[in-house]
Amino acid sequence: MEEGTFLNSRDQRIYYRSYKAEAAGQKPNATLVFHHGYGCYCGFYDQDYRSLQKRGFSVFTFDAHSFGKSEPLKPAYLRSYVESPHHLVDDVYTYVQEVVQRYQESHPGLPMVMGGVSMGGMVATLTVIRKQEMWKGLLLLSPAIDVPRTLLLRVMEMLQGLVLPFFPHWRIVPSPPISVITEDPKLAEELANDDGIDKRPVRVRTARMFLDGFEAIQRGEAGLDVPIFAAMSPIDKACDFSALERFLGRVKTQSKVLKVFPGAFHELLKGPEQQDTIDAMAEWMQRLSHQAR
Repeated sequence: MEEGTFLNSRDQRIYYRSYKAEAAGQKPNATLVFHHGYGCYCGFYDQDYRSLQKRGFSVFTFDAHSFGKSEPLKPAYLRSYVESPHHLVDDVYTYVQEVVQRYQESHPGLPMVMGGVSMGGMVATLTVIRKQEMWKGLLLLSPAIDVPRTLLLRVMEMLQGLVLPFFPHWRIVPSPPISVITEDPKLAEELANDDGIDKRPVRVRTARMFLDGFEAIQRGEAGLDVPIFAAMSPIDKACDFSALERFLGRVKTQSKVLKVFPGAFHELLKGPEQQDTIDAMAEWMQRLSHQAR
């Protein structure tokens, strides 16, 4: 594993990691740029990236601004604070330009896939929508295409218009509890004790950012024409499975795979479905690699 930093367009120092297939003694089959979910950090999925690396996939990932080891680190009210989904997408393209592109230039013809989990699925989708010609595929794990609109969330949406202009940093929007992220007691304890994971309520501006991102996906989904792999549980309570189904029904591409995990919780890469999820991701990317040759 290699690590480093790059500077985004807003002069924030962003931490990244890369897991190159060659470092595991493998010939690279594809490059995966992967975005983590809200409140998380890229190193949380270290073992999953290593598993893909051993199968010939080079993984590039970074901590989104205000999360993990990425700036701003201070003041505290700027942590877990995202004003716009476009900032997240901007950072992906800066990362690709500053770091990933050098690797791609030394591996001409290697297909590049954009992927993400939860919030990262929203970011990945918007990233590919912005510049489709760069990507050979879109990989989504329990993606935040939308979220269940509970009564509490609807009330919060109505209050945002009053609170947002004056208190954008307030943490008043409930985030999904650990009990809906995983059913594994050991993983639940790991999440609870991991200081790198933000489990507190979501800031008002950041909650609005999610809604802006969902709306941006709806505006651009009809023109999306790259192969898509998605994996999710129908009972996911953190994100909306029906929204993913609607999204897949509206996109232009005919090359789409939906891997359904009945009975699973939100976190597919850390639960009992971990190996099946890795296998399905790898098999799909392997097919993309063959098609690109």
